[in-house]
Amino acid sequence: MANVLVIDGNYQINRAMHVGSFSELRDPAGNKTGGLFGFMSIMETLQGKVPADRVVVVWDGGRSIRRETIYPPNKETMTGYKVGRGILPTMTAAEIAEKTEFYKNLEYQKSIATPLLGALGIHVIQYPQREADDVIAYLSRLLVADGDRVCLATDDSDYVQLVGPNVVVFKPLVSRFVTMENFVTEVGVPQDWAAFKKAVIGDKSDDIPGVVGVGDKTIDGFIQCYIKEEVKSQVTGQFDNDHFMRLYNDHYFRGYFTPDLAKFYDFASRSSSSRVQKIPAAKSLIARNIQLVDLSLERFPDIVATAFRSKLGNRLAYNEQMVVGMLSQFGMNSFLENYAKFSKM
Repeated sequence: MANVLVIDGNYQINRAMHVGSFSELRDPAGNKTGGLFGFMSIMETLQGKVPADRVVVVWDGGRSIRRETIYPPNKETMTGYKVGRGILPTMTAAEIAEKTEFYKNLEYQKSIATPLLGALGIHVIQYPQREADDVIAYLSRLLVADGDRVCLATDDSDYVQLVGPNVVVFKPLVSRFVTMENFVTEVGVPQDWAAFKKAVIGDKSDDIPGVVGVGDKTIDGFIQCYIKEEVKSQVTGQFDNDHFMRLYNDHYFRGYFTPDLAKFYDFASRSSSSRVQKIPAAKSLIARNIQLVDLSLERFPDIVATAFRSKLGNRLAYNEQMVVGMLSQFGMNSFLENYAKFSKM
């Protein structure tokens, strides 16, 4: 059984490009390298926080055709899956130039990161027309099926739905793990309800609208209320508070409760809260959003499993000369003093 660290490369490098202290960093040739610098800083953090036998970085391979079919981007109405990521009719020439330059520079920095990661002995995976989170979800299932333990390094809240007995999430920014044991404390709802919660509140970063007026506190509190009612219905005979609390803790905190949305919507429709009543009224929107946010729904050809297993089974050698050369070439001299620590990842 191996401990495998899986990193959403796109999320980490993209986020670093927006950090003020990194955004203007450049290599000796004048090219921006702040995203790459921030990415290597995260890698340095992970090396000390998450012991791993193998490390994998996953890049986006393009937009999900399945999601764009479900919620087609429409630049005229400014609606649709990730519509805001592209060039829009309302943009000025300066805004278009800025966004074009950003994505061009993102690809440039990824093109540097890929061979550098290979030299560090880290596998890089990218699959055409699949987003990194879908690839990571699929890869996690394969690794767990093979008996491995998986740690997903990301601050992206989408990934918490993948947490399970052999999958944890590590949030580098706050240096915290999300596990089955602390899931409710970290996320607000049991693990089985994570994708549903995301579908209800939506995702602004992906231009997925949620139920208007319903936020984290409303959905978290009502799911807790609903589970309490369901547990009460399972207590037979004379009501025993100790028995109730044991059942409640099993269902709520340990994720032993499979959502029954028909019963949930019926319960919500009878709520005295006008905000909660909006949830069953938006069933069609929520159903569409589940198709967009649930990371278990993207499908891959059977041959991909064989290809991924073969790739990860081939250990990459640490290439010290190449690592030192690339760190020097691209102006990341601050990593040179401790570059050898990366060989231990």
